[in-house]
Amino acid sequence: YPSARKYCAALGVFFLLTVLTGGALTAFFNLFQVNYSAEYCVGLIILGAWLISFGAYRAIRRLYRRREIYRGIVDCEITANGRTVSAKGFVDTGNRLYDGDRAVAICSGAFAASLGVTKEEKYIEVGTVNGREKIPVCKIERLLIYRGDKPNIYENITLGMTERAEFGAYDLLLPAAVAGEETCSNASKTF
Repeated sequence: YPSARKYCAALGVFFLLTVLTGGALTAFFNLFQVNYSAEYCVGLIILGAWLISFGAYRAIRRLYRRREIYRGIVDCEITANGRTVSAKGFVDTGNRLYDGDRAVAICSGAFAASLGVTKEEKYIEVGTVNGREKIPVCKIERLLIYRGDKPNIYENITLGMTERAEFGAYDLLLPAAVAGEETCSNASKTF
């Protein structure tokens, strides 16, 4: 180990896992009223410990992945047709979609309807893993992205509407053009 502190941390984790696994196995055997005396082989106990450790590993990995997703979700406000709606936006660094020189944010048709936006006659072609499709787009007046106390203000953003995308914990897929804005400024950015 590179330092005594890291060694103590690893030793602490080892002892913690030993206590947790032993307690979980004892609870498991008591739950099913199994007498864990010498009549059961050590392999059964080790298998139980491995299953508990593997389950804990999968649960921690799933929670960590969810934390990574939620770190990319930001609070937004969208103004379109004089109506302002609050939303959660996911900063999608893979969204390099442009309508001419304007960055395109993607939302569901239901969210666009809550904004009072109707599908216009303009369509743009989008390439996804499922192939290519044409989606209706419209202009929105303003997009505010909050990353701290002051919003980043983007004007003349294009909003694309699709029914095929899955929107879980967020309402918008934000364009990659806003991904690098770690600090907040009040300067308007026009795309």
